[in-house]
Amino acid sequence: TAAEIDWMAGQLESEWQGQGIPAVRSWAGDDADRLWDQLIDFPAGSPAPLVIQVRVRPRSVVGWVERVRQLDPTCSIAAHAGSGVLTVRFAEFPADCVGRWLVGQLQPAAVRDGGSVVVLSTALGERTPQATWGPRGASVRLMESIRDQFDPRHILNPGRFVY
Repeated sequence: TAAEIDWMAGQLESEWQGQGIPAVRSWAGDDADRLWDQLIDFPAGSPAPLVIQVRVRPRSVVGWVERVRQLDPTCSIAAHAGSGVLTVRFAEFPADCVGRWLVGQLQPAAVRDGGSVVVLSTALGERTPQATWGPRGASVRLMESIRDQFDPRHILNPGRFVY
């Protein structure tokens, strides 16, 4: 109901002010619609050298915002603290750093936080399966073993699995 939503908004405002956030802003009508459209279109927005999606436990979201801002202080981040999903659009990301940063740092950190990192889009040349999809997990091995039982010669949907 409207009363419940007003109460939740008031609760959030009170808690945020207790954390030092001085003002809270609400949107309604056309302004809310434009904001919602921007959030929906965020991953496909302006061109970026690298756009990733991070999925972690919700309690890890703030740490991940700090982590990606250390790599690129000018990156754009859409973070959903309730679900633990972050979409990060890097403004600057050197092509030779995909392996070192993405595979070497971000993906292992996401696994430690119970999640994953995948590439949504990139203009960079280095697109290995691990850089794009992350390390092979038990679920991929399980899917491949089931496929091997039903299609041992791999004639159905060739190339369907990334690995």
